[in-house]
Amino acid sequence: MTDTYQQATENLIQSLGQLAESAGFNRVIGQIYALLYLSPTQLSLGEIAEKLGASKGNVSLNATSMERWGMLKRFNRPADRRDYYEANTDFWKVIRGILRTREKNTISSFKHSVADSLKEVNKSGKDEEAKFYQDRLKHMMDFTNTFSRLLNAYLELDRFNLVSLTMDGRKTKNDKEE
Repeated sequence: MTDTYQQATENLIQSLGQLAESAGFNRVIGQIYALLYLSPTQLSLGEIAEKLGASKGNVSLNATSMERWGMLKRFNRPADRRDYYEANTDFWKVIRGILRTREKNTISSFKHSVADSLKEVNKSGKDEEAKFYQDRLKHMMDFTNTFSRLLNAYLELDRFNLVSLTMDGRKTKNDKEE
C-alpha cells in the first residue's frame, strides 16, 4: 500500500471512529468499518486487530454486532478456520440495519417508559401539577408515536433509487438494472 493510500485509510479510520463515537457507538466500530471499507481484500479478526492496534476480543465483539446490523459480511475460506470480513458498501442497507436492530428497540423501550409514566401520572389526580405532567408526557408520546411511524415507514422501503440520488446520475456498483 502506498503512503497516499495508507494516509487515506488512516484518515477515514480516525474520522469514522469519531463519527461512531459521537453517534453513541463504540469508536472501534467506526474504525473497523473504515478499515474494511478501504481494504481491497477481506481481513481476518487478527488482521483487523493488528492494523487498528486493538485487542482481538474487542474487534470480535464489535464485529459480531456489526454483522448483526448488516455493516459487515463474514466469509469462510476452504481449509482456513478463521473468519474473514468485508464492509457492506450499501450505505442505505447499513443504516436500515442499524435502525432496525438497534434504534428501533431503543425507541420502543423509550415509548413504553413514557406510556408507563403517563399512566402513573393519570392516576395521581387532576391538580395543576398533574395536568402539567400529563400535557408534557402526552406531547412526548405524540412525538414518539409519529417518529416511530416514520421510522417504520423508512424501514419498509425496499431500496432507494440511488441513480436519482447521485450527483451525475451514474449507477453505483450495487445498483441493478430495472
